[in-house]
Amino acid sequence: MEPVAKKILKGIILLEVAGVVGSYALFHKLNVSQDFRYTMNRRFPSVLEGFFVMVITQTSPASTKSSNVGLFKIVK
Repeated sequence: MEPVAKKILKGIILLEVAGVVGSYALFHKLNVSQDFRYTMNRRFPSVLEGFFVMVITQTSPASTKSSNVGLFKIVK
């Protein structure tokens, strides 16, 4: 493989790793901080809704969302 192609491939892999790490950091912050979930609900409600969909598929139905619905007044 040519040196230029290797550099491009390394750059693509680095971007992929950065995306995975960033996604995990966002998930972790949403998972542990109710204040951050409130902020995300105000600024980016679709991100919070996606988080709830992912959590509901992995845990007991609506346990996390139901604890925040009254607090954030999330309307579906």
